[in-house]
Amino acid sequence: INVVDNPNIQANSFSPDEDGFQDALLITYEVNDPTLLGDLEVYDDKGRLVKTLFKDHLLGAEGTVKWDGSNEEGKKASIGPHIIYFSVFNVNEATSKVTRKVVTVAGQL
Repeated sequence: INVVDNPNIQANSFSPDEDGFQDALLITYEVNDPTLLGDLEVYDDKGRLVKTLFKDHLLGAEGTVKWDGSNEEGKKASIGPHIIYFSVFNVNEATSKVTRKVVTVAGQL
């Protein structure tokens, strides 16, 4: 599996505090086969799932996903490092590839 841009994170940190500046994180990806499936999930620094952005999604050639910094309950994720976990699956060849990127959720203490 060739993931051309795997994934590209707009910034290393963002502050989802609704002040109009870096309130969301844009995550883009590009793959060489538009029939691939993928998962995009966010975990905290202790390995706990914070948010599933998509699951078993038909990726197409490229895409952009916006994370607003919320968790599965719709509340703001905790301040600190988070891992963007991007899994790509080729169901025809039974292969997969996983990429991890770190991003920091910033905010006032």
